Amino acid sequence: MKFTLLAALFLLAVFATSTDAANTSGICIMCSGMIGIPKNWKDAQELLTYGCKSLGEAANACSHMVEAADLTASYPRMFPYIIQLKDIGCRKFCQ
Repeated sequence: MKFTLLAALFLLAVFATSTDAANTSGICIMCSGMIGIPKNWKDAQELLTYGCKSLGEAANACSHMVEAADLTASYPRMFPYIIQLKDIGCRKFCQ
């Protein structure tokens, strides 16, 4: 369960590349429906890899970590919690 929470938080952190949560280029873009939470690990991995590119000198390490992760089996179990975390973040930062 700890890994699930950590992975979900990492997923949201990568999506929220802006420090200004009210900025639509940050986490609020997830709330607007412009970008959906991927329903499978392959799609999440692609989106995370894209998000890693915006992390400056950490981009390479981030991309390799995402590529090395194999969450194919556990991602479907994580998905409801990722949605819950997104909803909490949207209520707290984007209304």
